[in-house]
Amino acid sequence: MEMDKGEKKVQKNVTTIGVVGTSNITEKFISVVKECPLLGLKAVYSRSMEKAERFAAKHGIEKCFDNLETMAEDSELDAVYIASPNFMHHRQSILFLQHGKHVLCEKSAAVNYREIWEMVDTAHRNQVVFLEAMRSSYDPGFRVVRENLNKLGKIRMVKFSNGRYSSKYDGFLEGKPQNIFSPECAAGALLDMGVYCVHSLIELFGMPDQVQASCVKLSNGIDGAGTFLALYPEMLAEVSYSKISNGRMESEIQGEKGTMFISEIMSPRKAVIEYVHGGVEELVIPPCENNMCYEAEYFARAIQEHTDVTAHQQVSLDSTRLMDEVRRQQNLIFPVESPHG
Repeated sequence: MEMDKGEKKVQKNVTTIGVVGTSNITEKFISVVKECPLLGLKAVYSRSMEKAERFAAKHGIEKCFDNLETMAEDSELDAVYIASPNFMHHRQSILFLQHGKHVLCEKSAAVNYREIWEMVDTAHRNQVVFLEAMRSSYDPGFRVVRENLNKLGKIRMVKFSNGRYSSKYDGFLEGKPQNIFSPECAAGALLDMGVYCVHSLIELFGMPDQVQASCVKLSNGIDGAGTFLALYPEMLAEVSYSKISNGRMESEIQGEKGTMFISEIMSPRKAVIEYVHGGVEELVIPPCENNMCYEAEYFARAIQEHTDVTAHQQVSLDSTRLMDEVRRQQNLIFPVESPHG
């Protein structure tokens, strides 16, 4: 009997979670959930029950759904991770939040500011946790970057870059439909790759006073690459991102006393400061193969410890507002945003 009681006690400290979507990013998230003692993988949703069942068998998932309403009503489910195409995030998140489920929504969590505001507001009204799965925000590497900014003196220039040739681009060029290059899915380079740079910029320096933006559009009108300048009172930030070319991925923050070079803004595993008057300092960052583990653990702890997550939500709100302005200047409007979308 004592062992049974102990087992029940352990179960109370596990947040049961379901996943919406069966893509590669869901597979990566599941791999960290299985290593997180605070989370218990319980369910999967797919529009196809056959696909959901195959996915569940592969990963040892107990429950399968092809109806979101039914999944949201499941009393055994505490939370969901949403990894569907961007244009579905708002509707799906609202549904689960209204049913009292905690939501971790893959970036970009919303298409525009109106959507993200409604998602955050619904979470507050239903007293549940809503977070954007912005992996860099919860990474200790990013914390190391933030905590060492004071060593750079007055910061004057920032260059954040995130460019990688998409494995889906060849198919797009062959005329095959690809969600990540689809205006109907509210996808493209900014909301997939640039969003990491935007979030980092907002977290470290807040909202800029002005923005100047441009992009490279593909044949269907989606952005394949883009750039923008963010103007602050005493600082200039340059952000570049791409899904149709490879970049070095290194970012830098230039101050009057030194410059910090960051290996990769979406997953900072190495950061070095080169001081103006000589000397190099390599900052200590713990190794990690899949930094989604940090967002998963933070999400679980926020639920179990009733953590105030409004600071993270504000970054999502401000980041989406900034991307709205960038897209406005790029004349990039998604069908879902039109009156008939």
